[in-house]
Amino acid sequence: MSKKSVQAEHYTEILDYQERRLNALKRVEGIEALIEEQEGIIVQAKATIPSLEDFSQKREDLLAEIATGEAQPERLQELDAEIAQRQAEANRAAEEAHRIIPDTEQKILGLRRRLAAAQAQFETLDLQKYELLMEFVTQEAEVAGGDYIRQAESLKETFSRLLALSALRQRLYMDGQRRLKKRADAEYTFTFRAGEIKIPKFNLQVFQPIADWYDGLLFDINKVKVAEAVEVEKVRLHEMGLDLI
Repeated sequence: MSKKSVQAEHYTEILDYQERRLNALKRVEGIEALIEEQEGIIVQAKATIPSLEDFSQKREDLLAEIATGEAQPERLQELDAEIAQRQAEANRAAEEAHRIIPDTEQKILGLRRRLAAAQAQFETLDLQKYELLMEFVTQEAEVAGGDYIRQAESLKETFSRLLALSALRQRLYMDGQRRLKKRADAEYTFTFRAGEIKIPKFNLQVFQPIADWYDGLLFDINKVKVAEAVEVEKVRLHEMGLDLI
């Protein structure tokens, strides 16, 4: 199987994984929303039960007013009737709440167990992303590494040619100067700066077969054999019909 087809397979696998992970996350969030909804039902049910605390203090104050003559005893009957009505409402609301709350609390307990299972499933899936993504990104890097090596080799070949041609230019210049007896010790005027092209290697399998690794470099200008490059270039020029070189 080619690297391209392997990478396509990894890509499809990651897309499938992303969908499964998203579905697992949505299940967790859905159960959390249901628990929140049920807790809201309990809060609302308790809130519908009227409080009688205000009436208790109000009755105490009224009794004090009756004792001091500030209020008529009939007021107490009216208040007690109001309290009885409120008590009846509270009893009905409490009865309804007591009907709703126990089942709702049990429902929440069941949902919490489902939530724990859903969270565990999501956590298991979530941990897989590092391995899957690492494998995919590594394959991407391997493919890029192959392109990198090919371009580095092309640069190395072109650079070697430039070194060879520069050396030939130097030789032709110096030979010409000596023949013209202008300067017996003529120096090459077309210079280049060596030691500046260093192409690093990477910790990838695609780099393993390369034999000329050196100090973490894929290509170092200092390792270029200029004399050999010159001979290669001379052969190329001879093949072009330039026999004078």
